[in-house]
Amino acid sequence: MTQIFFVALLSLLACSEEKAAPKAPPAPAVAPPAPPPAAVPAPAANDAALVPSPGQVQKAMEDAGITADIQKLVKQGVLRSTAESKDEVAVRTGVLLSHLVLTAKTAPKADTLARLAAVKTGFVAMGAGSDIPRTIDELTARLNNDAVNGADLVKELDDLARVLVPEVSYEAGPRMVPLIQAGAWLAGTNVVAGAIDASGKTEAATTLLRRPEVVAYFLKVVKTEGSSNVAASVLGKLEAALLKLQKVSGKPTLSKEDVQAVQTTTADVLALL
Repeated sequence: MTQIFFVALLSLLACSEEKAAPKAPPAPAVAPPAPPPAAVPAPAANDAALVPSPGQVQKAMEDAGITADIQKLVKQGVLRSTAESKDEVAVRTGVLLSHLVLTAKTAPKADTLARLAAVKTGFVAMGAGSDIPRTIDELTARLNNDAVNGADLVKELDDLARVLVPEVSYEAGPRMVPLIQAGAWLAGTNVVAGAIDASGKTEAATTLLRRPEVVAYFLKVVKTEGSSNVAASVLGKLEAALLKLQKVSGKPTLSKEDVQAVQTTTADVLALL
C-alpha cells in the first residue's frame, strides 16, 4: 500500500508541474520520507526458509526409519489457542499446527477435527485474514465427508503451512510469523526427540535434531524483540529453551543424553503454554 501511495503522489506532482508556468524552475526531486522503522523487524525470507515445515519434519523421521507412534508423543487433549496476547496466540497456534500435521496420518478423526478447529481459532484471534480460516473450513468439510485421507491431509496442511509467511505477515503483521514458526519448531523438535528416544535410534539424532542455524535464527528474533513489543513471558520461555538447545546444537554428534535433554527442554516450554 505504501508503494501505491507514493506512485500516486508522484503522478500528482508530475501533473502539477505540467500546469505550472514554463519559466518556473522544476522542483528539486525529493525522495519520499522513509517509513518509520517497524516495531519488530520482519525476518528475512532466507532466514525464515531455514525453519523446516511440520511436513518436512515428518518426512525426515520417516526417511530415518523412525516408526514411533507420534500420537502417543503429543500431549493428550488439544492445546487451547486463545491467550491474553496475540504473541502467545501465535506460539500456541504454531504448536497446534505442528501437532496437527505430525498426527494427521494416524490420529482419530475426532482429534484431527478438534486440532483443525483450534488452529482456525488461533489464526482468527491473530487477525490473519480470511483465506487461511476458509481453507481450514474446506479441509474440515472434506474430512467430515471422508473425502480426504491422512496422507493427502498431511500434504495439504503442509502446503498451508508454506503459505503462512506471506499471508500472516501481510494480514497480522510480520512479527507473528517467527512466533508461529517458533511454536511449530519447538513442538516438532519435542516430538522428534521423543520418537528417537522411544525407537532407540540415537544415531538419527545428529541429523534430525542438530540444527544450529535454526536455533541461531530464533535467538536472533527473540533478542531483537523488545519487551514493549512482545509479551516478556513468551520471549523469556523461548529464549531460555533456545539457549539450552544452542549448547546441544554446538556438539558434532548427539548422544542419548542429548536427545533426552532436547525432549525435556522443549517439553518444559510447551507445558507452560
